Amino acid sequence: MNIFKKSLEDYVLFYTQTNQSQYSNGGVSSCTFNALEATFQILSKQNLLHLNKKILDNILLVGCHYKPSTHRSFEEIFLSFSRYQKYTKVLVTKQFLTKQISQMVNYARQYSIRNNLNRCGIVITKPPETISVVLLNSKIELGEKEIKSVIFDSHRRKDHSGAAFIFFESDRKLVGYLKQLFPSIKLNDMDLMQYEMLNSLEVNLVSLTDDGENAKSTDVNYQLLKHEMRNTEGFVPSVKDFKNEILNEFPKNARKWIKVLNSENQLLFQQIANFNKIFEEQQKKNQQFQRELDLNQQMITEKNNLIQLLCKQIEKKEKKMRRKKEQVKKENQKEENEKKKEVKKNKPHEKEKKGKENQEQKKAEKQKKEQEKGKKIEEEEDNDVDEKGDEEKQLKENEKKEETEQEIIEKEEKSKKEKKKEKDEDKDQNEDYKQN
Repeated sequence: MNIFKKSLEDYVLFYTQTNQSQYSNGGVSSCTFNALEATFQILSKQNLLHLNKKILDNILLVGCHYKPSTHRSFEEIFLSFSRYQKYTKVLVTKQFLTKQISQMVNYARQYSIRNNLNRCGIVITKPPETISVVLLNSKIELGEKEIKSVIFDSHRRKDHSGAAFIFFESDRKLVGYLKQLFPSIKLNDMDLMQYEMLNSLEVNLVSLTDDGENAKSTDVNYQLLKHEMRNTEGFVPSVKDFKNEILNEFPKNARKWIKVLNSENQLLFQQIANFNKIFEEQQKKNQQFQRELDLNQQMITEKNNLIQLLCKQIEKKEKKMRRKKEQVKKENQKEENEKKKEVKKNKPHEKEKKGKENQEQKKAEKQKKEQEKGKKIEEEEDNDVDEKGDEEKQLKENEKKEETEQEIIEKEEKSKKEKKKEKDEDKDQNEDYKQN
């Protein structure tokens, strides 16, 4: 049963229904049969208002003779029954998707207009259901409104309890109804092939042959129908018919055939049991595999948590190391600054020491020179008196020159010392300013 977002009255002009459906009459898989018979009935009726409950029941009677549970395609049924080959003909067979329902209706309408068809049947199969639609190109008025199309549906739906004829006044409403009847299905992890298989529509355009248009009656020859139905592939007769056929055709070998069939059934049952065991074992293996996967996932999560904890600990240690390095740097800077201050304090004392040492060295050099001069004087006293007088004059002049040179040297040293003191004071001031 389809669940509609809107009620049937939102789409249809009116509808005729019966309390019976294909299921209540025993034709579980007869919807394609019913749709083909209904298409013939609607195409051949001149007055569509005569489509009543009696015709619905007759259509279901035709389908109820088809008892197999397997569904047959439109082509298989059409080619198996002379009734439909004589009175109807297939114009076009096409494939559409459920999302292309509006294109399908438009295609059928345009095709019927181009080929001057007053009525055009559409047998739509969306496995496992089949319905029929008849498009009307001639005016059929119902009061102020006009009938444009008719649907036959042999299934029980939300808005009709059994098979029904449903009349529409426009193609737009017909398309809206069909979209809710056959919605597009989209499941998770579905590829394109699966999507097309789930949402495919087999569409056959049907019209009447000359015999169908000239047929005086649409009554069914049930004896011929049963005979042809028996010849269809996959038809399963009733138990009584099956026994009568065996007894009539094989009276002597009936028991042998029954034994053979029983033995084959036993083999099939054994195979089914073996398949069930294999299936159960596979299920157990799948469960074990799933458990192992769950355990592995738990282990992975635990390891990830441990890794995160270790990363956090490493980050904390790195922060501590950085703080220690910064503290050590600060302490080293403080020690260097203190050393520099001590060096600055000790610099003037060192300069004084060096100055004293230089003076002592100079005095010692003077003394040595004086001693050497004394020695020279003593040596030269033995020489002539004149020469002594000249030498004394020269010595005095040399002494004066040396005294003047020493004074010049002392003045230069004083000026150098003063300049150095000024430079040192400027450096100390700059360093104090930088530290501040």
